[in-house]
Amino acid sequence: MNITELIYSMSDTALAIPFYFIIFASLVLTIISRGIQFRTLSTVGKLLWHAITLKKQPETANTISPLDALATAMSSIGTGTIVGPIIAIGWGGPGALAGYIIGTILGAAVTFTEVRLAMMYRKRRADGSISGGPMEYLHDEFSPFLAKIYAFFGFLLLTAWSSVQSNAVAVQLNTYGCSTFWFGIILTGLIMLLLIRGIKIIGRFNEKLVPLKFITYISAMAWILIVNHAALPEAFASIWHSLFTPATALGASIGFGLNQTAMRWGISRSIHSNEAGIGTSTFPHSVAQADSYSQSILAMVSVYSNGILCFLTGLAILVSGASQDTTTSLDITVFARIMENHFAAAGPILLLIFTFMFAFGTILSNCYNGSQCFLYLTKQTHLKNGGISYYYLLAAITIFLGSIADFKFVWTIIDFFLLPVAIPHVIAIVILALRRKDLFSQPAPTYQSEHSDIIKAERNT
Repeated sequence: MNITELIYSMSDTALAIPFYFIIFASLVLTIISRGIQFRTLSTVGKLLWHAITLKKQPETANTISPLDALATAMSSIGTGTIVGPIIAIGWGGPGALAGYIIGTILGAAVTFTEVRLAMMYRKRRADGSISGGPMEYLHDEFSPFLAKIYAFFGFLLLTAWSSVQSNAVAVQLNTYGCSTFWFGIILTGLIMLLLIRGIKIIGRFNEKLVPLKFITYISAMAWILIVNHAALPEAFASIWHSLFTPATALGASIGFGLNQTAMRWGISRSIHSNEAGIGTSTFPHSVAQADSYSQSILAMVSVYSNGILCFLTGLAILVSGASQDTTTSLDITVFARIMENHFAAAGPILLLIFTFMFAFGTILSNCYNGSQCFLYLTKQTHLKNGGISYYYLLAAITIFLGSIADFKFVWTIIDFFLLPVAIPHVIAIVILALRRKDLFSQPAPTYQSEHSDIIKAERNT
């Protein structure tokens, strides 16, 4: 057995371990927070509507608006939204979609917790820019060493994720005879152009991109469901039947007779897609000109949106009959056939557009998040220091290499980077949730002017 085959054989176990930790942490945080994801649902809607309709968005020279922060976090919803449900249904059966719902609900509590902590512990660098993310609360509450461990492996994980996204688009383009080499060059140039201009430009770009990709993708999925509306009852019945009826001895049942395999693949792919517990969504939110409680509630929108997209994708797979097709491999080619069957010649083009939009936004988000890990590791206090250029160079090389690499190998190897990132992080946020009684309560309002230092104001309350 060569090294590649060994990695493939180990990936199944590597995939499961961090998600078991995240699932356990999700349950604990849901209990501690008294179901923060349920009792604040109306507030989520109000805050989102307010952020969208507000004409003058609150921001300063070194912060971005709450809506831009949310859009940047949501842009990390990538091609896993398309590929994830295919893999989950293929390995866990239709019941895996129920696991997606559970993973979404539990993941919302984790996302609230990690964003709240990141915003409560965020700091200003010497040049006025903001340093946020899990490193700050790991440093202050545990140890600088643990913060550096997170930053180091988080940097590797985000770099690998960028290569996965560029790879997904390159594979699609390759089917049309397009050069993956030149695609890698063009994609890398566009990402670097936005990245070097900073978080404000990234936020404003994502504010335009995220609604576009969500509306177009949901519209396409809705059309597939409308065309196949007669198959919807059977699809929901198959989800229910699969959830409580293991297909094989491997799919043994757990409590209440639930299919363990279906639950495992559904929940794990859901968390892999919404990134709850990994801490990466905290970086853009840390730069928001908002109080930590409101922004943390708003951050749950990203988790709910991701769950909706994945569930619609899964339903489209079931009603179209693609899950019964044994001639197609468990990858994006399944979805390519669905799109071609429902949109004729425009289907492959639409799929390419979807893949590009999801991948581009995710790469941009990952690169920004990775830059924050890099800045923490290198202890840079000014963003204009020359050291950040080394990160840009590395990110560019990674994006390009991802465009020409082996698809299966790239998707498999990133699972191993989750282990040292997710496990220590979820343990830490559970401990902090138990320590800090104020974490899930709304703070007293602070009255601040438009350009006041909201970070200083909140840390002093």
